[in-house]
Amino acid sequence: TSTSEVVFTTASTVFTQVEVYDLSGKKVATLYSEVAEAGIEQRIAFNASALPNGVYVYRLISGNETVISKFLIAR
Repeated sequence: TSTSEVVFTTASTVFTQVEVYDLSGKKVATLYSEVAEAGIEQRIAFNASALPNGVYVYRLISGNETVISKFLIAR
């Protein structure tokens, strides 16, 4: 399948967004956009079957913290 899981925990209760971008900078998905409770593990299923093979970027924005991570879709 083309489903993966994004897992994160925030240090404080704060509005959090998890977005996926292609390498040209185009947003291709918003996986999470709500208040995340502090210390609670969030698990988000991401179905990438509609995206072509390639390198993508997850961007997690939580309060004043931003985490960026690359991942590969290869079938």
